Amino acid sequence: MTAADPPSSGSLRDRQKAATRELLRASAMEVFLDRGFAAATVDEIAAAAGSSRATFYFHFTSKAEVVSDYCADVLDPESLRVYALLEALDPADVHALRSWLDGALGYFERHRAVLEVAREAAVLDAALARLSATGVLDRCAQAAPHFLDRWPPDRRAVVRMRLEVLVLGLADVGLLWLGGRWPLPRSAVLDELVRSWQHGLSEPRETG
Repeated sequence: MTAADPPSSGSLRDRQKAATRELLRASAMEVFLDRGFAAATVDEIAAAAGSSRATFYFHFTSKAEVVSDYCADVLDPESLRVYALLEALDPADVHALRSWLDGALGYFERHRAVLEVAREAAVLDAALARLSATGVLDRCAQAAPHFLDRWPPDRRAVVRMRLEVLVLGLADVGLLWLGGRWPLPRSAVLDELVRSWQHGLSEPRETG
């Protein structure tokens, strides 16, 4: 090894630390999914990873940090891609709207269990504000910053409120339907979502 070569031991230690952190995170998510965020303990997580409580706290400050870290790496990139598609969406185009809602519903189908854990964690730990309703809306605005530009300036505040109500409602409907609250086929759920979004984002007609 020459003087210009990086020490292999340092990179090996970094890889080992990263592998241990990933194992702890994966084990924690398994415990959360099995026991729930509130009921899960750090000792259970450490045991599932074949590690110790001290090792857990070397890598994470709390259970909440594990959930936040997982969501930032796994859920956020996909949710941002879903919301980014709103930018080019014409709410009056029924087929395009249904296609987007179909993709959004697929996101909730793929990640339902983790999203339920994240919701529980956000309620119990103030450090997880990014997973709250406000955090969801902020990520939507970040992903589609020009969506409201198609409306006149004096209408944007109202349309923004409607859009945010629809976005939050989409998450609730998706998770409640997947949880079995309504014995409806997927197509029927999409039909109702399309109607709600079309109505919510349409301009009111003049009366009189």
